[in-house]
Amino acid sequence: MSKINAKDLSIIDTINVTNYIKTASRTIAHPHVENDGSWITMGWNTQGKRAHYEFIRYKSSKNANENTNMCDHAEVIGRIPSSHDKALSYFHSFGVTKNYIVFIEQP
Repeated sequence: MSKINAKDLSIIDTINVTNYIKTASRTIAHPHVENDGSWITMGWNTQGKRAHYEFIRYKSSKNANENTNMCDHAEVIGRIPSSHDKALSYFHSFGVTKNYIVFIEQP
């Protein structure tokens, strides 16, 4: 993740997500922003016998200042095994409802 200066779009800081969530080798889906400012995003994990998709929530803190790192409060909130032995399907986004995360695995 990169923190961007809104005035000139320069990179202020870069954060390696795997320093906080060890299993998420990539988090590439568009994040969904919740009412409290938290993000839910999707990545993948190829560790273990079967590859799987992971959903990660980066919790927002109401008391956070602009220097707070969202990764300090990140957690894996769900995992779905891939239908393929050691492969993953292409994905670009997913859906979020009040109670569910909706992901369609495509061949």
